[in-house]
Amino acid sequence: MPVSTAPSSTELQVIVVTEARRFPAFAKHVLNADPVRANLILPTLLKCYAAENKGHALEGHLWIVIHIGGNVKFIASCTKGYMGDYPLFIYTPIPSERLHPEYIRPSLTMIARTLLHSPTISRRRIYSVFAQEEVTKVFASIWTDITGIPPESIPYYHAKISYATQESVARFNRSVNPIPNAVCEMRPAVPSDVDGIADLCFRFAKDSEPFVLSWRAALEEARILVQCGQVWVYTATPPRGPTSIASIVAFTRNTEVAAAITKVYTHPEFRSLGCAERLVRRVCQHLLKTRRFIVLYVGLDNPAANVYQKVGFLGVGLNAQPAPGVDNWLEVGFDRNQVRLGHW
Repeated sequence: MPVSTAPSSTELQVIVVTEARRFPAFAKHVLNADPVRANLILPTLLKCYAAENKGHALEGHLWIVIHIGGNVKFIASCTKGYMGDYPLFIYTPIPSERLHPEYIRPSLTMIARTLLHSPTISRRRIYSVFAQEEVTKVFASIWTDITGIPPESIPYYHAKISYATQESVARFNRSVNPIPNAVCEMRPAVPSDVDGIADLCFRFAKDSEPFVLSWRAALEEARILVQCGQVWVYTATPPRGPTSIASIVAFTRNTEVAAAITKVYTHPEFRSLGCAERLVRRVCQHLLKTRRFIVLYVGLDNPAANVYQKVGFLGVGLNAQPAPGVDNWLEVGFDRNQVRLGHW
């Protein structure tokens, strides 16, 4: 059973918990100290902890901590969101320059074998892994070796993590003209926006193979985003026409210290008009009133990186200067005939 103080040992040890309240305090401290890179795991852990304290047990969650005498090496999570199971997320406090295959392989092998023998997680549940690039590559190789489930030939997502602060957003602040010949508004979404948001969620997912959504699922996602207050809209009303939602920004992995922008999408009819830049900047300004960091991932070949750079996200975009903690992350999927896809 996990304890609140770090155990002493000189060998790799594993702690497995299915309840957030049993997550070891020394490992939680590590996550709290690294709110940007821990954003994939920490918000769900805190949400489950809060629910358990209210007497609501949340099933289908599992966390694995690999440590040496309380010195955390890796934390892995199999958790779920409102749209389905998340990938296997793996976090490490180890600096990226030290993530050599021979160094990280023993810890990742321990994670893989723990998952393989878990009574609550089937091998079909591990449909993909998302972590820093070298971590993903090594884990995927280990998982294939011990399960016989090969990886998909093309990675699902190759991205760079980035973050913005009050200082960086203020430094990069610039004026962008609104959509010409239209009355424009940027605001939190309301229930009457659900259909328009669902349309953009559906289009976003269509471009995010294999995590596509049916229209019904997109509508459900939009309803949840609005209900939870986790989406803003950029609306445009022409002189003679209905109001349209030109762009959306959603932020769904949030703690008191950091929030993550998880969806940015502009309708094709409103692209190249500065909508995303204006809305992302406005949302960042709003979120940074109460938080220190805004986190996001952007695909390595995604031109939106230039937009995020203009807003104040560090280490991404054209001729970006290196920034601490900004490095490449990789999602590798496993043979879809042998796994059960989730959604994130």
